[in-house]
Amino acid sequence: MKNIEENAIITITSTQASNDGKETVEFTTDGTYYQKGDKFYIFYNGSEEMEMANCSVMIIAEKEKVTMRRKGDFELKLNY
Repeated sequence: MKNIEENAIITITSTQASNDGKETVEFTTDGTYYQKGDKFYIFYNGSEEMEMANCSVMIIAEKEKVTMRRKGDFELKLNY
């Protein structure tokens, strides 16, 4: 497979549920989409709306898992 890199518009939707109901937050930002072999990479910078202005995010999608890494003021690594 050949490498493909493109600018992308990325929409993130987050829903949190509690006893009081559900809250859904959505934001859209510019980013980069990159494919290398069987892995897909998504890169974007956090927004001030989400209080993540000084953070960068990388999502790696593979056949069996998805990894999200956030670096900056609020660091995080999630594996799904």
